[in-house]
Amino acid sequence: MQKNGDTLSGGLTFENDSILAWIRNTDWAKIGFKNDADSDTDSYMWFETGDNGNEYFKWRSKQSTTTKDLMNLKWDALSVLVKALFSSEVKISTVNALRIFNSSFGAIFRRSEECLHIIPTRENEGENGDIGPLRPFTLNLRTGRINMGHGLDVTGDITTNAWVYANRLAINSSTGMWIHMRDQNVIFGRNAVSTDGAQALLRQDHADRKFMIGGLG
Repeated sequence: MQKNGDTLSGGLTFENDSILAWIRNTDWAKIGFKNDADSDTDSYMWFETGDNGNEYFKWRSKQSTTTKDLMNLKWDALSVLVKALFSSEVKISTVNALRIFNSSFGAIFRRSEECLHIIPTRENEGENGDIGPLRPFTLNLRTGRINMGHGLDVTGDITTNAWVYANRLAINSSTGMWIHMRDQNVIFGRNAVSTDGAQALLRQDHADRKFMIGGLG
């Protein structure tokens, strides 16, 4: 090989700790392989840039005259600029594990003690802002119980096999010239009363009696 450059038609093998290095001014980029022995269980290939800390790694692709950045790895952050696909788990141990954001708002998935929260940032702090004061969604990791802290709008049906507890219940009712039993929004029993049967619809318990509104089949 010539010192001023050459073309290889075969492989190039390093059998010791030699490295490939690019040195420009006082900055450098190096590639090496660490292996102390055949029994070394911590062998690895390493990539290094250095000098004052603002050198970094860039992955890019070029098609015709267009160059596209795919990924940047800097001292304190990895930026993936294309879609990332994972075939295994993604494990994050930090408290604020995931942030979905735009310029206005961010939604932070935060693990706190035994709960998982989805917390919005304050407005105009989407990318770098801290968690805001709202706690709209909380999942208790111990019990599985979910808490909605700031109201819930549901556009579909809700089906439950358990009790529903509420301080108040309101129905978006409507007014007309007639009472339309089948059309107006009302409280009704889901199952029709059997012929010659009876069914309670509303019940109020007292200490020694019960009051109810019901229907006969």
